[in-house]
Amino acid sequence: MTLVLVITCILTPYNIAFYSGDEPPGLAMTILCIDCLFMIDIIVIFNTVFYNEEMETITSRKQIACNYLSGWFTVDLLAIVPFDIILSAGTDFNQMVKVARVGRLYKLVKLTRLLRILKIMKDKSRLMKYLNDLLKIGLGFERLFFFLMIFLMLIHIVTCLWIVIATLYDDDLKSTWMSSFEKTSIAELSKSEVYLMSTYWTISTITTVGYGDISGTNPLE
Repeated sequence: MTLVLVITCILTPYNIAFYSGDEPPGLAMTILCIDCLFMIDIIVIFNTVFYNEEMETITSRKQIACNYLSGWFTVDLLAIVPFDIILSAGTDFNQMVKVARVGRLYKLVKLTRLLRILKIMKDKSRLMKYLNDLLKIGLGFERLFFFLMIFLMLIHIVTCLWIVIATLYDDDLKSTWMSSFEKTSIAELSKSEVYLMSTYWTISTITTVGYGDISGTNPLE
């Protein structure tokens, strides 16, 4: 599940940034499989013993359930509920959605899947154990690697969210950070171009104060 968690932290922001219910079949199937794996993981956790603060093994199903329900259950549940499918289920509602441009609402609903990213911190020890078993690295390099991984993941997430903000504010991308370029239509920009520009803004903003060539142009940004 740790590997699946890393994959979903990469795919989920990208999917939210560039698709609004029109995902390629391969990507849609991959996301569906990941959702199924997370659902299975919830069932497994409800049947997995844990250690309490006194390092005692807890095998009582009631205590296991209470411990999970008071911990990560809400995050896990919100991350697997297919709000996007529920949103597009009703025919009458679909017509209202098209009139109200709920492509934006669709993106907002899918943002709940980003909650899975929080589990990276929960599974940090397990991830580092796998890495240490594989590469036989020291504690210092282990911490450095985890910091680098989280930093790169943060860049990827912020990059995708910066794109999401522009598409949420205006479908035509007018009065957004993308409008400062010669190509202002999302149809004229390839996904790689948009992602590269957004990555440039993200890195320059996180590591410095930005260069000003890409900046917020509306209240949301």
